[in-house]
Amino acid sequence: MSMLRKALYALITASLFGAFMAGCGGGSAGTNPPPPPPPTAHEVLFASNSAGIQAFSINSSTGMLTALASTPDADLGQFITGNMLSAASGKFLLAIDATADHIKVFSINQTTGGLTPVTGSPFAIGGGGSGSLAMDSSGKYLYAPFALGVAAFSFNSSTGFLSPLANSPFSDGSFPFAGAVDPSGKFLYTTGNTVDTGFSVYALNPGTGALAPVVGSPFATPLSTGPYNLVVAPAGLTVYATVPSNNAVIGMTIDPVSGTPTPVAGSPFSAVDGDMFLGLAPSGKFLYTCNNSNGTISAFSVNSADGSLTPIAGTPFGFSNCSATVAVNPGKYLYAANPGGNAITGFSIDATTGVLTMLSGSPFPAAGATLITIATLH
Repeated sequence: MSMLRKALYALITASLFGAFMAGCGGGSAGTNPPPPPPPTAHEVLFASNSAGIQAFSINSSTGMLTALASTPDADLGQFITGNMLSAASGKFLLAIDATADHIKVFSINQTTGGLTPVTGSPFAIGGGGSGSLAMDSSGKYLYAPFALGVAAFSFNSSTGFLSPLANSPFSDGSFPFAGAVDPSGKFLYTTGNTVDTGFSVYALNPGTGALAPVVGSPFATPLSTGPYNLVVAPAGLTVYATVPSNNAVIGMTIDPVSGTPTPVAGSPFSAVDGDMFLGLAPSGKFLYTCNNSNGTISAFSVNSADGSLTPIAGTPFGFSNCSATVAVNPGKYLYAANPGGNAITGFSIDATTGVLTMLSGSPFPAAGATLITIATLH
């Protein structure tokens, strides 16, 4: 055999042997391992009390709550008129502190639910009296209604930093307390306090976040005392607000062009004593009010055609000392804070009827739980 043939034979033999070993897993060569699967989304409930914020994992199959991290922060207190919300796909938690003059922003540990203040937190609102926080659907702008109008901020979804917008606060002459943005991001709605009977509508500039009162705002409501908290239907053109002094819920449809509100058929709707807080199932089919005076929850079915409310059989559902409610996406469970009982009560929501059934193991221990919100972590 010539030298050339010997060399060629050796090369072919080595190549075949290497391929054989690689196929058997005996070599180091081979395809790259597949990338790890994306993190599984899971829901965490946050509850505030006089000592700080407690996180709970939510069992997606049973609704059971299990305590996770606790973040001390006495400044938050039991500010029952405020709220908390999550932002940037569960990366951050935002809350109003007990003085109602600052917004605290925390980054969320995606495993433990532990909270760490972001750089610059807390951020000044500019005056006291804020009752809630509202974020537009793009997650770019944050609004805090307070005594002088609506404080507006741009929100950095990477760092959690808040920057006041030019010309903030915005006002239509009312004294707003709570607010909500419609899902399309076109309007911001605000309610006053119990002595301010107006309902305000602002047009929202999606490019700058600036607010402008629509013509006629603030609008009078049909009751002698003012609305307190509010929610917006998923379609964005129906708004519901509690009127605790009148034990009622008012409903309004919003003109998609002008923003002018019109009472829905049958509004106001009778609730039960002290219906301060309310929650709307993400499906938009059911509305629930938390009746602070007697610790019950009133449940209503929502007419998809005209927005009217009809009491659900068995309502009100009772336990004790409810102060806030929240429905879990996609509407399978509802949780209510019970600060007097140092607990959170959980219910399953019947997807057809809206009837509430207490979860096994409920109420769940939660010392002084007052405000609750749910974040989807990744």
